Amino acid sequence: MVAGLEFRWRDGPAVLAPLLTTFTAVLVGTMPLGIPFVGPVMPPLCLMTVFFWTIHRPQQFPRVATFGFGLVADALGGQAFGSTALILVVVQLLVSSQRRFFVGKHFALTWWGFLLVAPAAAMVAWFLNAAVHGAFVPLGPVLVQLVLTLVLFPPVAWVLGLIDQALPRPV
Repeated sequence: MVAGLEFRWRDGPAVLAPLLTTFTAVLVGTMPLGIPFVGPVMPPLCLMTVFFWTIHRPQQFPRVATFGFGLVADALGGQAFGSTALILVVVQLLVSSQRRFFVGKHFALTWWGFLLVAPAAAMVAWFLNAAVHGAFVPLGPVLVQLVLTLVLFPPVAWVLGLIDQALPRPV
């Protein structure tokens, strides 16, 4: 059994919700949506779910799962393999270390924290992709993606909050 994933049947939904919502975010974030020009600027939904669940249900969200989701996102999205995994795990470690500042506080503080983390993650992703491809990657799409990410975090967090509130707290 993976450390941090002790499973009791009565806690099933509470244990699986962070993992299933993050996996869904990876799939939605990497699948072609049929909307022109969205692909290059699609917000990293998995970054949002990792940030949210690391604050609200860290014991149901192990780093090994985060790393795996990052690898799946890289494989499906065409990013430098391992770059998203690295970024997500670093974000999870950072948020875990500062979790006490977010738990039980107003959402504005959580959003403020995300406003600090998301640009750093976007710039690291941009740098890693440029380094791996050996070419300058235009910043325009990265900036549009960042703005979309910051604007979409509140509604995504609201949905995740509804899911979190509907689930029982594990014993």
